[in-house]
Amino acid sequence: MARDETARDTDSEQSLLDRRSYLKLTGAAMASVAAAGASSGSANAASYDTITVSAGDTETITVESGETFENTLIDMTADGASAQINASGDDWTIRNVAFKGNHPGGNYLLTPGVTSEDGEALIENVYMGDGQTEGSGKGGVWVNGNLPHRGTITFRNVHVAHMIDNGLYGMDSGYSGVGGVVNVEDSYFDSNNIANIRVGSVDGRVCHVKNCVVEADSTRPCGEGCSSPGATNSRGVWAWFGPVEVTGSDIGGSAARATKDGGQIEDTDTRWGSEADTDRVPEGVPMAAEEAVGGQ
Repeated sequence: MARDETARDTDSEQSLLDRRSYLKLTGAAMASVAAAGASSGSANAASYDTITVSAGDTETITVESGETFENTLIDMTADGASAQINASGDDWTIRNVAFKGNHPGGNYLLTPGVTSEDGEALIENVYMGDGQTEGSGKGGVWVNGNLPHRGTITFRNVHVAHMIDNGLYGMDSGYSGVGGVVNVEDSYFDSNNIANIRVGSVDGRVCHVKNCVVEADSTRPCGEGCSSPGATNSRGVWAWFGPVEVTGSDIGGSAARATKDGGQIEDTDTRWGSEADTDRVPEGVPMAAEEAVGGQ
């Protein structure tokens, strides 16, 4: 696929290798390896860790306030292997992380939340593109509505594909009247069932979707864990509770835009449905696991 040449947001970016937070890992085999640099004139190699998950196991990784989890490939290629990153608190970061291998379902790969209303967190350059077992339940990302999520999470340069029970499920805290903000920028979603980008907040707080692409041509059916087992419904942007601003994006599929429970979509320079250019990929999105962890 062609890459969109729109410039990346480089606000406050520093060397991805300057700091590393060794977080709580359960039963993982970790190895440091080398990845080729992205271009001449930069470092010739970038190091990253590999967590190898055994067949039938689920690896749990915890990220807390002020911590950074980065430059890590989570190898789930063994039969039935999966993982879950639980992030909570304030001012944490997840970047340059890849889930490599098919997700067997049963848990969300990424369960983040920000505790304080004025707290922020960043999820950047993350690959979840190898898909999920057909007929299983749960999926890519569930923003933790049970904390509840109160602050702001920004997803940037993420790739989520062929998940069964939502690609990015980000509005549950609105049920409790709290409604933290979930923003999505420069990201790519491919045929995630129920919804690709499902966000929304309350009390006048606004979520945004900027320069994102949603493809919806090859959705895998839901399993028994979904509300409608066997169904395929790859909504593009699903807005809940309040306004969601969609800017400069290409959102494909027959259900490209959807709203519920007071949700609204306010769009600018965005193409929907058959008009969307779903062949483009926003610049900086990793299209393979090794692209994410190498910091390319």
